[in-house]
Amino acid sequence: MECENIEEQDIWKGREELLNELPSDPLHYFDTVETNILNEHNEKVIPTLEKIKKRNRAVTVKESEIKKKKVVD
Repeated sequence: MECENIEEQDIWKGREELLNELPSDPLHYFDTVETNILNEHNEKVIPTLEKIKKRNRAVTVKESEIKKKKVVD
């Protein structure tokens, strides 16, 4: 792009540099933000789910022990 004065050339050069720094995929930034939000959510939810699974296993074991006792009695 041909410009008449040096200030205008600097402005266009700066714009081109900024454009070159942008990701090629404009949704990249939003994907990154969404991924970060989901990761934060998972960090909170997954340990809770693990606790629930452990509790469910414990309940299942107790139920099976109760059934065995009933059969033995």
